[in-house]
Amino acid sequence: MTEIGNHPEGQAPANIENTTDEEREFTVNLGDSGKEHVVKGTIHNNLLSALKASEDIKAYMQKKKGKMYLIGKKGIEGCVNLGMPLKYVPGGSQFEMKFYRSKQTKSPDELEYRQDEMKSKECVLFFVAPNANKFETNEPLSDKVIRCNQLLKEHCNLCVFAPKEEHIKDAICKDGRFTPLLKERDWVLMENKMSIPNSHPVNSLSNRTFTIHVKTERRVSATKGPNNEQILPVSQAAQLKVLYFFKSNLLNTYPDLEKQSQLIITFFQNHKKQLRVCKEDFAKGKNTSIPVKLERLHVHFSNSVGYIEWGNIAKEGSATCFVLCGKYILTCHHVIKLIVGEGVEEKNWALKISQLARVTFSYENSHPDPDNWFALENWFQISDNDLDFAVLKLKENGNKSSLPDSLVQFIFPPPCNGLVDIIGHPDGEAKRIDACSVISVYERKEESTRRLQQGQWTQCNYFQCGIDAKGINCIHVYNPRDFPEIIDNHNAVTYDTSFFRGSSGSPVFDRNGHLVAMHTAGYLYGGKYKKKSIIEFGYSMKSILTVIEKKHKSWYDSEICPFLQTGFDVEMTTVGADPTDVEMQPVDLLNPI
Repeated sequence: MTEIGNHPEGQAPANIENTTDEEREFTVNLGDSGKEHVVKGTIHNNLLSALKASEDIKAYMQKKKGKMYLIGKKGIEGCVNLGMPLKYVPGGSQFEMKFYRSKQTKSPDELEYRQDEMKSKECVLFFVAPNANKFETNEPLSDKVIRCNQLLKEHCNLCVFAPKEEHIKDAICKDGRFTPLLKERDWVLMENKMSIPNSHPVNSLSNRTFTIHVKTERRVSATKGPNNEQILPVSQAAQLKVLYFFKSNLLNTYPDLEKQSQLIITFFQNHKKQLRVCKEDFAKGKNTSIPVKLERLHVHFSNSVGYIEWGNIAKEGSATCFVLCGKYILTCHHVIKLIVGEGVEEKNWALKISQLARVTFSYENSHPDPDNWFALENWFQISDNDLDFAVLKLKENGNKSSLPDSLVQFIFPPPCNGLVDIIGHPDGEAKRIDACSVISVYERKEESTRRLQQGQWTQCNYFQCGIDAKGINCIHVYNPRDFPEIIDNHNAVTYDTSFFRGSSGSPVFDRNGHLVAMHTAGYLYGGKYKKKSIIEFGYSMKSILTVIEKKHKSWYDSEICPFLQTGFDVEMTTVGADPTDVEMQPVDLLNPI
């Protein structure tokens, strides 16, 4: 579980006076040119009543359609419950008001908030991530647990309040923003690897962030027999029981069967450890098949994946990009460094990029002809070295070809495990797709060590290590400190892929067709001639979008927000010598013994 946001103390001081005349003041942005509206109310009034007391805000609310949500930007970071008393809102808090429609509410104008009377009760505030997972597998849950899908795209947590001693399940179910699914199913709260049953009281949850993990059972549908009759599903336990029953006449026919059975049991007990290894290996097998619907989505999304090439007298190279929104494309920051070259001041990068680089979206077979290329504007304003991304602006080409569709509206939090798909131009070749197995953040260190240890005691030779060691063994040493930005980084998504050179900037999609990351880099180990990959990674699109919104708010509001507000649902879609732009860094040491 990754914590989203950095929440300050949201609980009222212990010695707060229970007076009705003490006031609390905060501001609300209605989206009207950044104007902040001041709202006041007594501490025992809830947020909704305080908002309605303001004539300007009340008039604005009456004009808007859909359900109102208040997104905390300062003081409390996250979507707050409109029924929360003002005494739990820090003074000087800032909120943004938004309206969304929800298909899961009978009345489109019905508000979703807790309506209990909390005047004489002491409450606890805690935060819940809007996306839920399956309990044991940690995979994304297909069923939605919040009523409003748009809150998933807001990249914010839900701030829940509840009176002390109330059970967690009651607090969530009474909140109003969660679906009835949580009343019917068994679920827990997860914080990192700690599981908290929903029957516990909320007292210890104050100002902590959790993810909901729903306990699910595999559904087995009935099948039809040879005469078209319905055959009810049989549980796995029932199927196993059949193996233990023999007819007595069969045992009498083979008197030695009981003795042989005992020998088999003894064999399995003596070789239990070895057999367990085989079982685990089989369990790691991944089903890489994909539905036809997802294949159509891949084709649709691939139209927005571009091939960047650049060149000057000294060098030339290539990488991948994709359309973020409108005329703007996204690629890696280290790709920009390769384009402009060393010794160029950043203030001159925009000009260099426009002079040296060009983009095409039609490199699927042979190299595109000149009419299918887009030039780049003399514009370079949005980038980040830590998350390794950069935004560039396309010019319309001379042939007036239309720009591909934007992908920003498909952004979604990355999966913890399972499979993802990368679309890009590895090795500067034609566009292709690679299915990759996700390595969770908790497995990165162990998996990286395991891969290096596979070759730790192998025989050294000229081919393996680039030296004629004449049979001397060699240890490949791994130190987690060599790449700490990946091992414990929750903004990164790690996976196995064959995409190396030329693939930086490739979009990464989950198996539901959501854009979850941008492929960035990887690490190599090995000797002079034979190298293997330890781990490859990309930074999550959610974290990239968060940085853009924080550092370039006006551009984000004018260019990104219009696409996010469309609320498009992926499930409804019908859909020369290259430098090593993926920065593969050797991290091993060769120590002959």
